[in-house]
Amino acid sequence: EALAKAIEDLGAKVTETEIQIYLSADFLFNFDESDLRPKAEADLGNVASVLKAYPMARVLIEGHTDAKGADIYNLTLSEKRASSIKRWLVDKGGANQQILLTKGWGKSKPIARNSNPDGSDNPKGRQKNRRVEITITR
Repeated sequence: EALAKAIEDLGAKVTETEIQIYLSADFLFNFDESDLRPKAEADLGNVASVLKAYPMARVLIEGHTDAKGADIYNLTLSEKRASSIKRWLVDKGGANQQILLTKGWGKSKPIARNSNPDGSDNPKGRQKNRRVEITITR
């Protein structure tokens, strides 16, 4: 089934009430940009397939950055990235813009350490923090 394949390809986490999708910002966007890279379209096509299966769902698209750079800059970049995803899903994925909400968090919600305990840089942690989370509430 197409829905099951899309969910599997995205590595989405499915619960009774939600489908959670985590996408790497490094895959979706070039460094310091909010324009989508062409290779992001396959994943976004899978997201659109999932949304089509739940036309009345509420969808939250959240952008996140790592801790490098100024707070306000990161907040703005995360908002622009979430908006780019929404725009693609509406324009190319056929999603209903009424159900799509966007939110930028900047660096305020890390899922990994941006620096090591000794204060040195943690590039792998920062990479995990640069992401877009899409939560579909069924």
